[in-house]
Amino acid sequence: MNIRKYEKRKQRQKIIKEAIQSLVPHHTNELISKAEKRRQSYSKTGLHENKTFETFIKSSANEYPLAASLAVAEGSAKTSYNLLFIYGGVDLGKTHLLHAIGNKAYQKNLRVVYLTVEKFLFEMSKSIKKDKVERFRNRYKKYDVLLMDDIEHIAGKEKTQLEFFDIFHYLYKHGKQVVVASNQLPKELKHVDEILISKLNSGLIVDIEPPDLEARIAITKEITKVKEINLSNDVCEWLAKEINNNIWDIEGAITKLGFHSKIANEEITLNLAKSLLINQEGK
Repeated sequence: MNIRKYEKRKQRQKIIKEAIQSLVPHHTNELISKAEKRRQSYSKTGLHENKTFETFIKSSANEYPLAASLAVAEGSAKTSYNLLFIYGGVDLGKTHLLHAIGNKAYQKNLRVVYLTVEKFLFEMSKSIKKDKVERFRNRYKKYDVLLMDDIEHIAGKEKTQLEFFDIFHYLYKHGKQVVVASNQLPKELKHVDEILISKLNSGLIVDIEPPDLEARIAITKEITKVKEINLSNDVCEWLAKEINNNIWDIEGAITKLGFHSKIANEEITLNLAKSLLINQEGK
């Protein structure tokens, strides 16, 4: 009797399970699988999903490079200038624009990769040790959009220059999009092969200038928002006016003020901000 009850209970559970499964659309698992594949695919691009054109702080100092980046992103691999060279000082938004271009292109289902010269060199060295150089080259030749950051660090690295030129020339010749960022103009790059310099110089070259006061204020407020640090408008404006050489310095100052506010459990007034940062470098 107990065995019969057990078997009946198992049968009922099976019927219930099948009924529940019948209520779920057959394509659900397929959709989940596609979403997971999409997530894994994105993770291999090297892109930051929060660095988009929407989160880029616009100003008169970056108007032209922003317009050029948008044009490239909207018509990736189909523009008349499939080489875009972005240059400017440290932390002015070059890397952000590279990621923004990449994210826009990725939304169009294009094959995108972002990397620095250091990462390129590391992967190249690893491929040489494993005798898989051809595989390394072919991997990068398959992309529709190649985003290379810190190209100035290629100076003096002859093998890296040769490998990069081979990949770059292949993509360029096949109408793919290449975007390069640097803190120097192509002609200012030292210990770089003249042919590579000439090729880099043949693209559309745009420069990002240091942000004006209005842009620095907007950037300062954005940093406080991201870091969840409550600073008044007058403190943000003072920081933007006083620290005008580097956005990293502004971020460092905000971090210091936020730390003090948390530890001392007090609001950061303008006078307190001045007293805390009076000896900070660049003040």
